[in-house]
Amino acid sequence: MGTPSAATRSCNACASLALHQSWIVVVSGDGPDCPGRRTDETANVGQPTKATASSSAFPTLWTDNPQVHSDRLRTAFESRDLDQLLALMDENVLWRGLQQPDDETPICRSRADVREVLERFLERGGTGYPEILGEVGDSVVVDPRPDPPAQLTPTLHQVYTFRGARVVLMQDYPDRTSALASVGL
Repeated sequence: MGTPSAATRSCNACASLALHQSWIVVVSGDGPDCPGRRTDETANVGQPTKATASSSAFPTLWTDNPQVHSDRLRTAFESRDLDQLLALMDENVLWRGLQQPDDETPICRSRADVREVLERFLERGGTGYPEILGEVGDSVVVDPRPDPPAQLTPTLHQVYTFRGARVVLMQDYPDRTSALASVGL
């Protein structure tokens, strides 16, 4: 499955509305004038509803592809474009790092914080070759494969957790086993 091919639209209070093939995925349509506004009738999470781009109303819909989060992350990783990766993240994404010896646990509390950390890494000549290892529910396990590897955590792995179409949590783990175990794999 490739990159969503249709346009994106939004309102004041909702995130993106992405059209992919004939499925419409509404991230969070809660704005009062938003065509994707959630109501009791449309908030059936997990119940995909077929619709077309010409639909006059956009109920809350979810894709039938169980690996849509993996596909979107993979596309962003393969683009090698930081802005494309950051566009997947909620404005208030939380990135919890690993406890450092004799120091606090590093935490980013916004997309801007994540941008700052990743830009510094890139400015120092770093790069990465992320590999998606698995997806369970709204969580995707990633081996970031940074180059150069982190000195204190050379086996670092991450779990990206989505709410709708946005990454809301990035959790670091010291190794593959603990990252996979955290999602039940």
